[in-house]
Amino acid sequence: MAIIILLIGGIGGYMIADKGYDRGYERMESDDIPMGMHRMPDGTLMGNYVDEDDGDEYMMGGMNHMMDMMVSSEREFIEGMIPHHQEAVDTAKEVIARGGSTPEIKQLVENIVVAQEKEIAEMKQWYQDWYGVPYADNGEYEPMMRELENLSGADLDRVFLQDMIGHHMGAIMMAQSVQPYVEHDEIAMLTQAIVTTQSAEIAQMRQMLRSL
Repeated sequence: MAIIILLIGGIGGYMIADKGYDRGYERMESDDIPMGMHRMPDGTLMGNYVDEDDGDEYMMGGMNHMMDMMVSSEREFIEGMIPHHQEAVDTAKEVIARGGSTPEIKQLVENIVVAQEKEIAEMKQWYQDWYGVPYADNGEYEPMMRELENLSGADLDRVFLQDMIGHHMGAIMMAQSVQPYVEHDEIAMLTQAIVTTQSAEIAQMRQMLRSL
């Protein structure tokens, strides 16, 4: 599994290097990090961060969608990121309703809802402003994450954390892939926020998995 992720990460890096994206913002990668890779807060690189404690289960749905995370325009990015965010929000709200088993997980899911609902609203407004039509939101998306309805306690927490790690990786991949095509400062800043926030949450979720 880790090899597949590494290859996909490499594809993202090629796209960024090939286009030579530079809008004066701080680059997401340091000079000593290969293009398309992002250093997580725990020191590992995006693209080979999978830990043996994470398990492969979260990949079951997510790996089928990973190549769909590659976008080539701001419009495509918004059209892909809104439903991607919506699944994260819906799943986090389900965990809130079911009751996370630890205060840390409860705080994590609340943070996901607040941050990503705000970003969804921003992207919908930008879409209207830039393209002259409202974002066509039918509330549907192809799930990357597993159903939680038959789970409870530690099993619920484990599946949620495993799947959300993969889901966050998809968002980071999409945010990185759009960089060569950025035309608006708003998208440049949003993609940096997504990478920074969700990278930190991945590290946090990995630690939570180890303690279950």
